[in-house]
Amino acid sequence: MTLSKVVLYKKNRKIKGYHGTDLNNRQGIVDNNYNESKSNEWLGDGVYFFIEKVQNEPVKDAENWAITEAWDNTKRKYKYNEYVVLESEIKINPDKLLDLDTEDGIKIFNEVRSTIEKSIVNENKKIKSSVKRTQIDNIIFTFLKKKSSIEFVKSKMYIKFENTRKYLIESRIPNVCILSVSNPKKNIQKKTINEVKKGVINDVDI
Repeated sequence: MTLSKVVLYKKNRKIKGYHGTDLNNRQGIVDNNYNESKSNEWLGDGVYFFIEKVQNEPVKDAENWAITEAWDNTKRKYKYNEYVVLESEIKINPDKLLDLDTEDGIKIFNEVRSTIEKSIVNENKKIKSSVKRTQIDNIIFTFLKKKSSIEFVKSKMYIKFENTRKYLIESRIPNVCILSVSNPKKNIQKKTINEVKKGVINDVDI
């Protein structure tokens, strides 16, 4: 398969991204850089950051996500009570970026999706109903990151924060812009990782 080429920036560009997490993770990240998430993430494996666009509140978005991620919906309580928002400088190589907010980015995604869908149909393989509807997207992002040079995926999307997740509120209109970064030790300089906000979560049973 020959993929189209996406160019968001004409040259390498440094942008700031914001990552919300358990306060207990702070020191390990500052000392050793980020670890990539590896399980059915929105834009494939990688480290996730909130960036500019949409409501232009990436720090607040990262804070909301840290609080949201703390909630254990099964046990109906918070897994941790203190969170932190980390700011990092990300060096983006335009040749390695898939921007799903551009026509070219969607074209690339659809090329791969069409091929994978045909493969599923030809092999008569059905995706199990127990698998999330986004599973096909995860397959596509995994393919793109393994079979091409893509290390960055950017997209506007709707993310359920604290109460919208608790009450299963859905929407199709984006409320954040996120960036998934592979190979963080190469693409994020450890010295640029700084704490910009921290807070305490009140433990509330619902």
